[in-house]
Amino acid sequence: MRNIEITNGCSEDAPSIAALIYETEEYPEHEWGPYPKEKIIKKLEQLVQVKGNRYSYDRTKVIKIDNKVVGVLLTLRGNEIRKLTYNTYFKFIDFDRSFKNVICNVRNILSYIFFKECNINEYYIANLAVDKEYREFGIGKTLLEEAEDLAKEKGYNKISLLAKDRGIVRYYKKFKYNLENMNHLKMVKFI
Repeated sequence: MRNIEITNGCSEDAPSIAALIYETEEYPEHEWGPYPKEKIIKKLEQLVQVKGNRYSYDRTKVIKIDNKVVGVLLTLRGNEIRKLTYNTYFKFIDFDRSFKNVICNVRNILSYIFFKECNINEYYIANLAVDKEYREFGIGKTLLEEAEDLAKEKGYNKISLLAKDRGIVRYYKKFKYNLENMNHLKMVKFI
């Protein structure tokens, strides 16, 4: 029998959390810079270990099977997301002050000024990922339920996320999430 647990993320989980978060982006080099996969994951791993940014381990829940991280959930409060996102971009610049990286992150900062990821009254699922080997075992569903429980605990009655593609939209629709914005594939659910 396998030992399955859902727990808060910790610093030691950073490599697994970073690798799973990387898989949630359709164009990772656009989001995190024009680097090879290994370098982006290393940068994400550093961010996971540092508090005060959107990828910090203290904002994660992980599912472990036999002590291996196989799923990660990263959630944010709607009223803190902008500040955390800007902090994240500035930390990316601190990690690598190369001209290419600075330009990429300044571009991201400027474009984020006009982008509304979620409303302040929403609890936001920033990232949800399951290891490919462990899909189809209900881990994603368990993480979604955990996100909804966290939202309720924190006094929210609305939860939102941005789906990566139309296939993911269909997945979330199974759990009563409704497509609110077709352009950004924003989905919401009242809880």
